Amino acid sequence: MQKKVKWITLVIALVVFTFGTYLFSSSPEEKLTFEPDSAPERKAKPVDMEDLPVQWEEAESLDEISRFYERRIPSLQLAREKNLTTSPQKSTTVPNLDGRMQINEIFHSGETIYYLYSLDLSLLVPKESQSGSYTPPQVSQVFLQQAGQVENQTLPASGTLGFSDAKIFENRLYGFLESDSISQTPERSLSEEIPTSLQLYVNGTMYRSTPVPVAYRYDQASQILQTLTFDDSYKRGGLTITPLEVEFSVDTNHILLYVEDENRAFDQIVDARMQTGDGQFLPLSPYLHATEEGQNVYKGYFRPLRQVPEQLSFTIRDLYLREPVPFSFSLDLPDLTQGATVLLDEKVGEVIDTSVIVDSFTYEPEHGLDIQVNYRPQALRQPEKMAGIPLSDSNEASSLVTFETDLNTSGSVEYSGGMNLSSGLFIPTSSLEGASRIEITFHEIAIAKRINQTFTLDSDNS
Repeated sequence: MQKKVKWITLVIALVVFTFGTYLFSSSPEEKLTFEPDSAPERKAKPVDMEDLPVQWEEAESLDEISRFYERRIPSLQLAREKNLTTSPQKSTTVPNLDGRMQINEIFHSGETIYYLYSLDLSLLVPKESQSGSYTPPQVSQVFLQQAGQVENQTLPASGTLGFSDAKIFENRLYGFLESDSISQTPERSLSEEIPTSLQLYVNGTMYRSTPVPVAYRYDQASQILQTLTFDDSYKRGGLTITPLEVEFSVDTNHILLYVEDENRAFDQIVDARMQTGDGQFLPLSPYLHATEEGQNVYKGYFRPLRQVPEQLSFTIRDLYLREPVPFSFSLDLPDLTQGATVLLDEKVGEVIDTSVIVDSFTYEPEHGLDIQVNYRPQALRQPEKMAGIPLSDSNEASSLVTFETDLNTSGSVEYSGGMNLSSGLFIPTSSLEGASRIEITFHEIAIAKRINQTFTLDSDNS
C-alpha cells in the first residue's frame, strides 16, 4: 500500500510539474522561461546571505526579475515583443568555483549585445573567510569560439554587479552584461550557435566559465521601426547643413546629416536635440561619426523610443568648425620640487570675442602639470565663439597643442575637452625639469558657430 501511495504521489507531482512548466513557458508576460527542448532547471545550492559580497535585493518572482531587466535595458521590452531575443537557457560550470552560471536570454541589437544571465549564489561566497570590505563581482568579457563565419574573438563588455545592478531569486543572482558586437560577420544578419564563455571576477580572482553553445540571432531589417526623411536644408555663408533621414530602431535611433563648409573643416560636434510633438526632448549625442553613406555625411545617435512619434523637430543650436589660427599663452611655473594647486582665474588672451581663462593648475612631482582652461564668450548667443581644441585622431593629437619652456625644452601637450567650453592640458614632469616658465600653443582652435535652425517632419507624410 505504501508503495502504491508513493507511485500515486510521484505521478501527481510529475503532472503538476509538467502543467506548471507549460504555463510558465506559454505566458507572454514571462520571458525568463524554459524552452520546449530545454532541461528542467535544477535548484541552486542555498547559502548564508551574510556571506555574500553585496547584500542584493531579493525578488519575489521571475516576473519581477523580468521587469527589472526591462527597466535597466530600455529597448528590451520592445525587442521581446518583436521576438528579437533568444532564450538559450544554457547552464555551465565555472572551474574552481562551487556552482554554475546560466545565460538565460540574449538581445543582439546590431551594435550592442545584451546578455541576461544568472549565477548560483554559491559561486560568490568566498572559500575562506575574508576580512574587510568585499569588491562587487564583475562579468567583464565575453569569449567566442569559432562557429560558421564567426572566428575566435573576445568582446569587450561591462557588467559590474553592484547593489542596484542585480537581484536575487531562489539562490541565484540575476544580472546583465553589455558587450560590443560580433566582428567578422555579415553586416545585416546573423543566425549562429556560438560556443560562449564569460569572464567572472569574484573576490579578487578572475575566472572563466566553461564554453557552452549559445544561439545568436540578428536581422537588421527586423530591428528598424521606421525611416523618415527631411525636406529642408540650411545654407548660409558657405555652410550647408542638410538633415537626410532619421531612422528609428529598437535599440538605437540615429540621424544622418550632410555638413559642408566652404572655408573650414567640420569638427564633427553639434549642440542639438530632438523634440517630439508631445513636447518630449531627446538630446542628440554631440559627437557625430563619419559614415560610408557618402562624403560629408555624418551620423548622430539619440535614445530609443517605444514607438515612432507622429511629429518630430530637430534643432541645431551650435555647430563646431575648425579654425587654422594659432593661439599661445604663457604661465609661470610653481616650485617643481613639491606639489602645488594654484587657483588663477587669469585671462591669458581673447579669440573671436571669447576670453581664454586659465582657471587653475595642479602640479604633482610624480605625475606632472595639469592645467584647466575655460572659454568665456562675451555674449551668450554671439554668432561665433572659441570653444577649445578640435577633436583629433591619434596621429594628429601630438601636433595640435605643443609647449616650450624657458630652457628651450619642447614637446606635445596631452589634452581633453569637447563641447563644454573648457580644456584640460597635461605635461609630464620629465618635460618640465628645471623650468620656471612655459608657453603653450594651440595650432588650431575649435569654434562654435551659432545656427539656431529647426527642421521638422511628420511621420504620416514622410
